[in-house]
Amino acid sequence: ALMAVVVTTLMEILWPYLGALRIPVLIYALTIACMFLFACNASMFIQHKMIALLLVLGSALFIVSDACLSLNLFRYKNSTFPIIVMLTYCAAQFLLVKGFSAFITGKPQQQPLDLLFE
Repeated sequence: ALMAVVVTTLMEILWPYLGALRIPVLIYALTIACMFLFACNASMFIQHKMIALLLVLGSALFIVSDACLSLNLFRYKNSTFPIIVMLTYCAAQFLLVKGFSAFITGKPQQQPLDLLFE
């Protein structure tokens, strides 16, 4: 439900400024919202909860990054948005890669932070 509110609010803010890109931006927003929902759903079936947390947080940060990117590109034109975009994007990619690699190799570490600094 929260993801529906986030996507709806973001699209409501951006809609008047999107012009011909309305439908592609809407499809992309729904796609990354689904990515987050899939990560949340998958987290219920992953035994090692730190891996699940990495995947969910990575997906959430990816949405924050893309939301800031679109707000800056289409609406607000703020000079701090690119910094926020890159920080959240890099953190999201880091968490997703760490989560997926730990899940695929089946070698979660004993300590939760070991997954981040392996």
